[in-house]
Amino acid sequence: MAASCGNVSFLLLAMDPRVITQEELANATRFGDFIPVYKVDAVTVVKTGDSVRLAEAAAMRLVREKTTIPVPEIYNAYTDNTTGHVRIVMEFIEGDCLSNTWYQYDAQQKEHILQQLHDMFSQLRNIKGTFIGSVDGSACEDPLFEEDIGTYEPYKDEASFCQGIITALKNTLESGWVDTVCAMVGALSGHEIVLTHGDISPRNILVRDGKIVAILDWEMAGYYPEYWEYVKALYRPAWESMWIKDRAVDRVLQPYLMELAVFLHYLGWLGNVFRTASWLGDREMAELLLDQDANVLARGGHDRNALQAAFCMAGALTALAFYERTQ
Repeated sequence: MAASCGNVSFLLLAMDPRVITQEELANATRFGDFIPVYKVDAVTVVKTGDSVRLAEAAAMRLVREKTTIPVPEIYNAYTDNTTGHVRIVMEFIEGDCLSNTWYQYDAQQKEHILQQLHDMFSQLRNIKGTFIGSVDGSACEDPLFEEDIGTYEPYKDEASFCQGIITALKNTLESGWVDTVCAMVGALSGHEIVLTHGDISPRNILVRDGKIVAILDWEMAGYYPEYWEYVKALYRPAWESMWIKDRAVDRVLQPYLMELAVFLHYLGWLGNVFRTASWLGDREMAELLLDQDANVLARGGHDRNALQAAFCMAGALTALAFYERTQ
């Protein structure tokens, strides 16, 4: 249900209808030049801007209701009629970004953090979806669709979702390379649809005294294929960071190596292939990649040629990794 009050309209979601005035916003402290979040007072922040959507607030409310994952409480979410911007008014939680503290931890402290994250994301994966898209039924929000945000509607199944990704890529580029990658994406199938954060990174995790106190930035959250969380966590990470070198993502989430290979191919990161190879460069990982061929092709409904193309890339990365280590 929607309501209007003065120069704002907001969703009636059983929330305290806290409305942030222009004066409050002007006097608020911004968290960073590229972060559209402002601290209004000691207990309140507001996220607002032309890229902020009500779907993010809906996702946060769902997670708070269905899991024990620490997420800021939403006080209100509405569209300001003067600016046209969505404003999500929420609880301020004190803590340090994990990206600023991870390197300070010893092995035991890191393991404690990773176990907390594993438990949290296991809860997300237990929440199943019947479509692919934002939790409020709106379009997918992801950089893969950034050329036409809002035009990639919720998808009824994985096949139509893959077709949406193919459409987004073809709208951006045209080449034989694109055709090959599109065939690889189109071969993905047979995955469960689960609730997904979509941008899990140390910068979006707040910690205090060795405990995770908040998971932030749910703007890309929604129902997605089960591999999506893992792939997105390694889509464009800081490859040289300690987080990646510690293989933290593989210790939090179930690896989906074949799907990762497909989307690294999607990125066309040939210029960064040696960085990727460094991440993959150990015998255990190489064996996992090679074993994926038999395991994945044994599933029904996959296109063998497209999947083999993905594994060619994975194999090439592994070979490059071993070559790099011998130099």
